Amino acid sequence: MKWLFGRRDPKSKVSSLLSIWHLLETVDLNRPELADKLRDFSARLEQELESAKNVVTIRAQSGRVEDVDFIFDILNRLPPPPERLAPLPEDDDFTWEKAETGLGPVARVVNRIRITFQSGIVSEYEKLLAEARRRNAPQSELEGLKSELETEIRQVDLEFRRHLKNLMLLYQLYEHCLDALARAGSPEVEQELIKRLRAAQPQERIFALNALRRRQFQPRTPEQTLDYWLAQAKLLDREVERKQAERELERLIAQTDSFDSLASLLEPRLAEEGMVHLQAQVLERMAEVAPEKALHRFEQLITSTEEPPELKIVAVQTTARLLLPAHLEPAVKLLVTALDDLETEVRVNAAVALGSLPADTPAQIRTAALDRLLFALRDGDLEVRQAAARSITPRTYPDAGSRLAELLTGDTNPNAREYAAHTLGMNFPPAPETTPALIQALSDPDAAVRKAAAEALVAQRNIPTDPRTRLQFFCARQDWGALSGAGKAALECLLPRLRDLRPEIRLEVARLLGRIRASEAVHDLCVALSDSSQEVRKAAARALAEIGDPGAIPALRSAIGREGFREVREEMERAVKKLS
Repeated sequence: MKWLFGRRDPKSKVSSLLSIWHLLETVDLNRPELADKLRDFSARLEQELESAKNVVTIRAQSGRVEDVDFIFDILNRLPPPPERLAPLPEDDDFTWEKAETGLGPVARVVNRIRITFQSGIVSEYEKLLAEARRRNAPQSELEGLKSELETEIRQVDLEFRRHLKNLMLLYQLYEHCLDALARAGSPEVEQELIKRLRAAQPQERIFALNALRRRQFQPRTPEQTLDYWLAQAKLLDREVERKQAERELERLIAQTDSFDSLASLLEPRLAEEGMVHLQAQVLERMAEVAPEKALHRFEQLITSTEEPPELKIVAVQTTARLLLPAHLEPAVKLLVTALDDLETEVRVNAAVALGSLPADTPAQIRTAALDRLLFALRDGDLEVRQAAARSITPRTYPDAGSRLAELLTGDTNPNAREYAAHTLGMNFPPAPETTPALIQALSDPDAAVRKAAAEALVAQRNIPTDPRTRLQFFCARQDWGALSGAGKAALECLLPRLRDLRPEIRLEVARLLGRIRASEAVHDLCVALSDSSQEVRKAAARALAEIGDPGAIPALRSAIGREGFREVREEMERAVKKLS
């Protein structure tokens, strides 16, 4: 069957032609009857391409929206041509495998139909060969059938190469549609193309962009410039072209002096396209153009739960760099608010920014910033605690020493106490209001706080000289060698550590008590035979054996009866044997 235009109008004829391509492109290509459809479609394309081109040209010249719609519909239904068409069907190095890669969708369709059609021919010849062999036909007859098959395959190959060449006319029609839009002299066509740069469908934007580029379009307004380069930055295949488009957008941002244009045009469009890095540049430009308005926008951004954290970080950094000196109170308020953000990196940057307050910051504002930084020392994320600790310095916050001392000795949160000690050691010299707090913290219930206090005293070159306090310092610093050298004098600070929350501390203390043979620790070591850690139970049994007090035997025997780990039980049994 042949598809003929008959009396239909030219627009319907083109639509009919594309419907056949859609059928070939989407149906199961393993159906043998598609070979006839392909032959008819190939012949029709060859005959009617020029007519289709003329329809497109006339429609493009009209400038009407419905005609532009019609051309866009054609483009949407046509296969897009590859960047470089090779190898061509008439080339000596042509193979169907290369064609599928180099000639795009039309080659894939033609080749699938060719394979199905050729398979049918091969199947028929195989039947003939099988029948000839069953009849014991002479070899010459068999060779003749094979030769016929090879000839038939060559003819099929040549035929489908011709069909491929004809179907590549679809690529010509695609290019002609873009050229027709590019050559259309009507201003309405250009306006329609510009409008479609913001279409919801990416393919429609691509068509509009390609047509405008062929027109050598030069944007005349900031909005046109934005849409034109945005489309290129988002949709072009070549990275070098996308990068060039981004540079043009950066230039547009840098040249925009109106806050309203930045806030109402550039930022929303860039956000819509997901171009966060360029949206960040718009935020920086806002701060340069209109600082007070920028602060208001930054506040909206920081308090939003939907804005990307990258933008919040830019808002925080821009506030610190450009807005703090001249707009101190609202800028500090913004940074304090940012310390409540859910994103760790936003809070880190806010904490860092609050470490750079100007020297003439009023006391009230400085106190508000310090209060929030001190609270950040208890943050659940280590990076935030570290950033807050680095920002609290005596130069920026002269009154912070006494506040940190209060935090170190009175706060219920161990993170806050630990990082108060870290802050004092990192940034503050010894002082009458802080040294006693660090000494007191050497006996803190939390091992991390004790160690931070000890390291702070080291950093301040303020190691205690009083023997009793010095032993507490060694214990807090977990300097087991120094404590071993102190012998039984260290018992006062060691025995409480057998009940420390951290098993690694309890383990080291149990081992140390055995090494110094501390008979005063027998009771505590017998209690440690029931420790939740098997390593601590094992070390306690070994320490009791080293101390050599037979009074520990009943506790050891009782522990053996309930011990579930063989190696711990064996250690306890060895201790009993040694003490008996």
